[in-house]
Amino acid sequence: MIVRVLLVDAHEEARQSLVRRLESDGRVMVAAQAPTVAEAGVVVRGAQCDLALMNVQSHDNESIARCQELRRLTEIPLVVLASFMTIEQWRALRQAGAADYLLKHANSQRLCSAIVRLADRHRSDEGS
Repeated sequence: MIVRVLLVDAHEEARQSLVRRLESDGRVMVAAQAPTVAEAGVVVRGAQCDLALMNVQSHDNESIARCQELRRLTEIPLVVLASFMTIEQWRALRQAGAADYLLKHANSQRLCSAIVRLADRHRSDEGS
């Protein structure tokens, strides 16, 4: 089964690079993408997505607010993508609604495997 992803990243070039990385694997499809959380709230209504992948700056409070806002807009699991993550930063993002996090420097296969595993875990949780 292909995992359909909503990708949220403010930077067009970074978003397109990530789309290429994710879709090169064959197990992941970027079903919708948006530069802002507000736009993500609009596009997610028209797309059937299994999870949201949002780029964050793990060291800022704006990322926490963006997580909270996206969680209010959709029930799909939110995975944050960060350059680095401390335990304290992860706790704050988790409290804001993130289901998990992935590090940007992971190779494409590892990134896609983690996304598939997270989507499968969420599907299993829904079925229980």
